[in-house]
Amino acid sequence: MTGIKNYLVKHGEGELEDLIERERNKLRRRDSLLGTNEILNIDAIIEQALHVCVLKPLKYHIYRLFVDKYSK
Repeated sequence: MTGIKNYLVKHGEGELEDLIERERNKLRRRDSLLGTNEILNIDAIIEQALHVCVLKPLKYHIYRLFVDKYSK
């Protein structure tokens, strides 16, 4: 997971950096209006997206491999 996350941040689609910057700017504008100071946690967002897109679809397959290996 960490390797995939690092790869996406460093070599992701060209729009990834632009998207991150736009979201940070939205958060800054909202913070200035509300008087708050929040940080956009890119690592957590990417990790959650990878979990949904990569791990969740593989969950059953990984479970079956585990059961097959350790039930012999």
